Amino acid sequence: MARHWYVLQALVGKESMVLKGLELLQKDPELLNSILDVRYPKEEIVEIRNGKKRKGARGYFPGYILVQLDLGDSWRATVSRIVRCDGVMGFVGRAGQEKPSPLSSEEVRTLLTLTGDLRASSASLRMRFAEGETVRIIDGPFKTFTGSIDEIEEEKTKLRVMVGIFGRITPVEVDFAQVEKV
Repeated sequence: MARHWYVLQALVGKESMVLKGLELLQKDPELLNSILDVRYPKEEIVEIRNGKKRKGARGYFPGYILVQLDLGDSWRATVSRIVRCDGVMGFVGRAGQEKPSPLSSEEVRTLLTLTGDLRASSASLRMRFAEGETVRIIDGPFKTFTGSIDEIEEEKTKLRVMVGIFGRITPVEVDFAQVEKV
């Protein structure tokens, strides 16, 4: 299974409509295992209008939607169905080529870390780790620390990493996507 993340360009202001259309396609028997995940990362905002606080949300990347796909042998049919959804303008990075260009793992990690959506998508970034393996923490309060894996919790997508803090070995719990292999 070749799972990759892609970026869809949508009409600005129509992202919710595109999301609904893609969610319907996810349930389509012909595309059942092709569209794995759909994200339009949003941030919570608080506006003050006429002296009243109003909570709302706005997209981090207006007009762009992240889609995780498994484009197998029938990728043309999947891409065609997605592009025909109302409000979809096309895949980013597809100019002059038939098959969409996937995002690299690093790009996905950066986007999802930036939007705070990292934990929910850790399964898609899952790497095979082994106890005793050395890793570098790349996100969070222990960023730049290096340590060895003491315990792996696959279900929670968590690792317990033993790092040296003030001359003592200390266990730190991190998400799979917060580390990289050294």
